[in-house]
Amino acid sequence: MLRIESAAPPIKVDAWLRGEPLTNFQSGKVYLVEFWATGCGPCVAAIPHLMELLEKYQDSGFEVVGVAA
Repeated sequence: MLRIESAAPPIKVDAWLRGEPLTNFQSGKVYLVEFWATGCGPCVAAIPHLMELLEKYQDSGFEVVGVAA
């Protein structure tokens, strides 16, 4: 678990499906990393809520990174 204001570890991804590849986390931004799978009902149900958060806070430096597992 990371503590508030501690640096996030680098992300290593085999393939990006959408968006620009994220090579590191930028200081001053807030990232929500969501691990999900299509067969996970609660994961799929959370997507609209994550999109609402993104729309509301995107201009404040908030980003959602979805990781399909």
